[in-house]
Amino acid sequence: MKIQELAAYLGATLHIPEGQEELVNADIVDLAPIDTAGNGHVTFLTNPRLTKQVEGSKASAIILGQALKDAPMAQIICKNPRLAMSLASQLFYKAEHSYEGRSKMAFLHPSAEIHESVVIYPFAYVGERASIGKGCYVYPNAYIGEDCHIGEGCVIYPGAVLMQGTQVGRNVIVHAGAVLGGDGFGFTPSADGNVKIPQKGTVLIEDDCEIGPLATIDRATFAQTVVKRGTKLDSQVHIGHNVEVGEHSMLCGQAGVAGSTKIGKRFVAAGQAAIGPGLEIGDHVVLGPRAGMTQSQKNPGEYMGMPVVPAQDWRKQAIAIKKLPDLIKKVNQLEKRLAELS
Repeated sequence: MKIQELAAYLGATLHIPEGQEELVNADIVDLAPIDTAGNGHVTFLTNPRLTKQVEGSKASAIILGQALKDAPMAQIICKNPRLAMSLASQLFYKAEHSYEGRSKMAFLHPSAEIHESVVIYPFAYVGERASIGKGCYVYPNAYIGEDCHIGEGCVIYPGAVLMQGTQVGRNVIVHAGAVLGGDGFGFTPSADGNVKIPQKGTVLIEDDCEIGPLATIDRATFAQTVVKRGTKLDSQVHIGHNVEVGEHSMLCGQAGVAGSTKIGKRFVAAGQAAIGPGLEIGDHVVLGPRAGMTQSQKNPGEYMGMPVVPAQDWRKQAIAIKKLPDLIKKVNQLEKRLAELS
């Protein structure tokens, strides 16, 4: 791909250093970081702290937000360089699969409906009445239970589990070891112990979602646990029973959502953030790392702490806590002087 073509694809402005007009038609063959990029590479500047490295880079082109006077390469100037970098990387990196056809060592129930184009690796399991759409890949030791439905263009990686009745839309990626549709944590304490509540519901994963390695999404008690379109779950994220996660949300590693919580669009939870049971969370809410939400929050914004407060308030509290030892020391000194005066 030519640099000029890449800039046009990204809807960007192309700036060529004086005297290097030939760069317009230079070939781009890969994407690389600033410090390792060479001839034929496009690099990117998404962290201002790396600006000083640009002058010494050997890349043929750079994606960035504002033009740099001393940059020695073609500059592809975008409003959102991080987004442009993501789109460019998709041009150069495509998922590759090492197997074709259907292995005779996989178990495919005779009643399962599997499109002829589906690739099934050895030791995969597809249960009764399951259906798998066009262009899917099912890796070794993946388990697709009874009455599961998988839409077109999905990838089910090794050891992933889709329990009975799980519904998956189109272009969904389920990474290794993820479990969709395990029983929700439903028990009622009694004098004789904890009585299990049968979990009769299902899980629905809408189009274009990605479920990270070892993530777990519990089936609903009666209806559906729903992860809506475009949502991305990181490794070891847990979604409890009857939860609804809004469109285009992102939950980072080890975040957890307790049962029956309803979450709006474009929700973001940083690592190890926790959301309590039965809450309602509005659109465009962001939880910082290890934040704990114990009450419903419908107002958009960034929240931190346990229990959460607006991020700006939490930062003030964090600064105040650092001052506590000195403050306590001063109070003790004042109390001593008051005692002496009395």
